[in-house]
Amino acid sequence: MIGAGPNGLAAAVALAGAGLAVRMFEARDTIGRGARTAELTGPDFRHDVCSAIHATAVFSPFFQMLPLAEHGVAWIHAEAALAHPLPHGRAALLYPDLGRIAETLDEEDSASWRDLFAPLLAQGDALLAELLGPRRLRPRHPLLLAQFGISGVRSAAGLARDTFRGDAARGLLGGCAAHSFLPLEALFSASFGLALALAAHAAGWPIVRTGSRALIVALAAILRARAAARSRPAAWSPRTDGPGHAGRALRITGRRDCERAFRQAPYYNRRRETVPLLRGADPGRRDQVPLLQQHAR
Repeated sequence: MIGAGPNGLAAAVALAGAGLAVRMFEARDTIGRGARTAELTGPDFRHDVCSAIHATAVFSPFFQMLPLAEHGVAWIHAEAALAHPLPHGRAALLYPDLGRIAETLDEEDSASWRDLFAPLLAQGDALLAELLGPRRLRPRHPLLLAQFGISGVRSAAGLARDTFRGDAARGLLGGCAAHSFLPLEALFSASFGLALALAAHAAGWPIVRTGSRALIVALAAILRARAAARSRPAAWSPRTDGPGHAGRALRITGRRDCERAFRQAPYYNRRRETVPLLRGADPGRRDQVPLLQQHAR
């Protein structure tokens, strides 16, 4: 198996479970790829280098078959699944409890949000199992998938524009859909927003205690337990991990992504406006992180 990221490790675990001999090859000095945790700012202060929130992991049919808890994986759930910053110090929050949507949205958009998600949440576990599991020619819940598909085939921008009036509801749905990296005007982009918001209502968006690397360590332990072999890297580039790496990552995920998001979301005002999140602070001191959007704290 080439590449010891989450997908590569999961595939290796499945192959080893089927009785095949598996050998992993990884070019970097650590396994995990997009699910790595490192001490970037100080000793014992861990940062998830890439993925941190695992919105659908607890619903993954594959993960549900693995003894992750036995290998140290513990999920942490916040009171609110996510917060979407808005201009002028506002923030839209999404709670697992669908009834709390009224705390974030106005009366009309709250009703529209409930109308959109309540039918899907009624069979949320079954729907997420269909969406996250292997594709079948004969799905177990065809009518449920069809119900989801009526809105899911649309563009995220079109669904948000036609369903909601305010920027808070549109921002919540559009922000979830943007995780697909599809243009928000693209067909089927709404499906990603619906699925992620559905997961938020069904169980929240958890993080892994001690960092995402714990999930990778667990997968590797399960792989070893299934008598598979993992190879140390034959070669690696020091430029991928080292001084300045975090700075490069922050530059990539800053203004460029904001500008792309504004280009892809026509229902927003296209002024060159960014939403500030933090003032300068010591990231190692929880009491010194002054969020400008206090509702997102």
